[in-house]
Formats: sequence, C-alpha cells, structure tokens
Amino acid sequence: MSGENPAREKIGSLKWAIVLSGLLCGVKGTAAFFCASQALLASALDSFMDAGISSINFLSVKKAAVKLKLEVEERAIKSADELRKSITNLQPREGDTLFHIPDDLIESQAEFIIEAAREKRWPTMFSDESLVTKGGLASYEPSYYQMGRAGARLAGKILKGAKPQELPVERAGKFDLLINLRTANGIGLSIPGALLKRADRVIR
Repeated sequence: MSGENPAREKIGSLKWAIVLSGLLCGVKGTAAFFCASQALLASALDSFMDAGISSINFLSVKKAAVKLKLEVEERAIKSADELRKSITNLQPREGDTLFHIPDDLIESQAEFIIEAAREKRWPTMFSDESLVTKGGLASYEPSYYQMGRAGARLAGKILKGAKPQELPVERAGKFDLLINLRTANGIGLSIPGALLKRADRVIR
C-alpha cells in the first residue's frame, strides 16, 4: 500500500492539544464525546495497530491531554438521542472546552453540538474546517491541498515504473488552522493575536 494517510494524523496527537491550549490560556479540561462501542475497543487495546480510526483518535486525545496536564471528561454515548441529552444537561465549568473526536455518530449531530456550545458559551475544537464555517470555534486538520500534491507525486512515480508496494505511506506534513473569530466574539472569548497571525484562515 502506498499513498497519503490522514487518519492517524487526524488528531495530530500533541499538536491539536497544543493549539487548544494556545486558544484558551486558562484551559483546564475538555469534554470528549465518542461512540461507546469505539470506547470499549479503545480501552481494550494496548497499541494503535489494530484499532479503528475512532479508537485511534480517542487514545490520541487522552495521551496528548496527559502531557499537557489537561483533564479529559470522557462521554461515551450509544445514540444520537443520548448525545443530545448529555450535551443539553452538561454545564461546562470555567476553563472547559469541547473537543471533537472524529466519529460518524458525533458528526451526524454537528449542527446541534455547535448551537448548544454557542448557547453555553462553550469553546469548541474540531477536526473538520467545514464545522467551523458552520459556527465552531476552531479546527486543526491535515492540509488536503498539500496531501493532493503529494498524492500526485506518488502517482507520477508509479507511472514512471515504481512499484506501489515499495512506496512508503506518507503522513500529512502540514496542518491548517482555521479560527472563527465571529464565534469567539459571540461567546466572549479573546483569541491571542499571535495565534490569529498563525492561523491559515480567520473567519471575521
């Protein structure tokens, strides 16, 4: 197998957590919602090798949070209704954030999550920039433009005779940071100027 692999970089391990800390100087912890079946799989594994993508992301968040001394409030849910009830009843504490773990069940309720977070003045960190354009606070994800260019280079090598199985699977080398300043202002959050300058795109 050869090509670009964004899956294991989706959370970006420590990178994502560092960006989150940069967004919120006083961040203390984060709530992470995920599918319960994936949580059970993740807790039973000692390594990432045989885990599904959601499990890999869940474990990455936990490990990164430990390094930055952030508390992770784990919220395993089994259905969309349970997710909605959990978020509706949750009262974020000062310094809390919502951290998006890529998962089909969670993403099916993205608009509800974004609206609930806005009402609760709850900072959100996503792994998909489309959710930030819909009202999320920020996203940090692999640059698919750069990955496309890298994929084209690999395709060129194959067309010139290289064997696909001998080409390495490349990880994303660049991550894009998107910040929704309108959302930040709406929840009363001040984003450091240095981080705004670092962002690849700012929604004003």
